[in-house]
Amino acid sequence: MAFAFYGSLLFLMLVVWRDKIERNGLLFLKRTEEGVVAIDAFGTAHADLLKVVGNISVGISLLIMVLASGALVHGVWTIFNAPTVTPNPTVGIVVPGIRVPGAPFYIPLFEGLVAIITVMVIHEFSHGIFAAAHGVKPKSLWLFLLIIIPGAGVELDETKIMRKSLRARMHIYAAGSFANVVTAVTAALFINFVLVPAFQTMTMSVGIEILDTTEGLPAALAGIPNGTVITSVNGADVSNFNTFTTALQEVKPNEIVNLDTDRGPFSVMTTAHPDNPEHGYLGVIVDPRGKREVRPEWTGSLGTAARYIIEKSVGLFTYIFILHFSIGLINLLPVFPLDGGRILVDIAEGYGGGTKTMLA
Repeated sequence: MAFAFYGSLLFLMLVVWRDKIERNGLLFLKRTEEGVVAIDAFGTAHADLLKVVGNISVGISLLIMVLASGALVHGVWTIFNAPTVTPNPTVGIVVPGIRVPGAPFYIPLFEGLVAIITVMVIHEFSHGIFAAAHGVKPKSLWLFLLIIIPGAGVELDETKIMRKSLRARMHIYAAGSFANVVTAVTAALFINFVLVPAFQTMTMSVGIEILDTTEGLPAALAGIPNGTVITSVNGADVSNFNTFTTALQEVKPNEIVNLDTDRGPFSVMTTAHPDNPEHGYLGVIVDPRGKREVRPEWTGSLGTAARYIIEKSVGLFTYIFILHFSIGLINLLPVFPLDGGRILVDIAEGYGGGTKTMLA
């Protein structure tokens, strides 16, 4: 249903703008000067502050460039030199709203499109705003559609950019990726300090869920299935991970542990812990977040709606974090014409020229 609505909306836009759209194969492009004045005005009005932020962005971008490049080299080295340790990677195209065979994961349509649009808009507008702060007015804005994936671009005159100082050019090149990384960090903070606490106020921890048991070890031998929720250990209530680990601290090897669970009681004889032979060991992997249930006051229609909004928001901001962080890191790799490559080439050569559109 969502995909059909999105497809109908795209078709309607193509019909309405049919005389203003350029087509190149599967790429549909619409140029506009709407918004250029606003970008230029904002960048000009806050030029002094943006130049300070630009200095910070360049320093952080160079650090990320080094770390990302090192991680990439290490990953490639690991793949070719430790095949028995590194699993075969799964490679596939990920399209929001479509379950593509072989794709490593699935992105819901709404969350995926919002994340992609914010990536493009924030990245490109940041280039334009920082260019305006250094006296380079954007020429136009681009709205484009590649098959079903929307995007945006800011057209800048690089001849004018190359006439600016090295510091100004680096501010402009680093702006997009730095903005993506800042957005990713903001999304992560919002999830952890706003959405998660809000969800926790609506739910309560009722025990510790067993995610997996190790074959041949006490819990598996006692017949405890995966998904079992432990509510007490030797009579002590365990409502979260801390109380669970505290209850097991004094347990010794070959000692009987009585577990109350949502599937009935179990008596388990422990074995020696592989990392500390003096401590008892059950052989379970548990969810440290604990098993949570909805509080009675949040079970009505209002509570259901609030939980739905929060759960959807967590998913949305998670995809925003993933895409912004990934795009920011990839664009800062020292490969031309990515932002990192532009910065590196500019530092190495100190000059350039030509009129191009910054879409990286």
